[in-house]
Amino acid sequence: MPSYADQKTIFRATDEGGFLLDVTAGTVFGFTPVAAVAWPVLSSGSGLDAAVAAVLENFDIDEATARTHLDHLITSLREHGLLERKP
Repeated sequence: MPSYADQKTIFRATDEGGFLLDVTAGTVFGFTPVAAVAWPVLSSGSGLDAAVAAVLENFDIDEATARTHLDHLITSLREHGLLERKP
């Protein structure tokens, strides 16, 4: 299972999705399988389109549904200061 870490977060993928630890806040977020595929793409600085493409490659889901799920994920991550809007 993949793991990723930076100065603010630690991510670990699991069979059921994944977990993201906000090291500075001490908060753990449970990720769905879709979010677990999207997080490495989003956290690398790639945008929504790249995350949607990764989700479509890994799941039998239509693009509109993937975008809706990822819009909600991105909003939540931004609200918690875990993802910044690119200028």
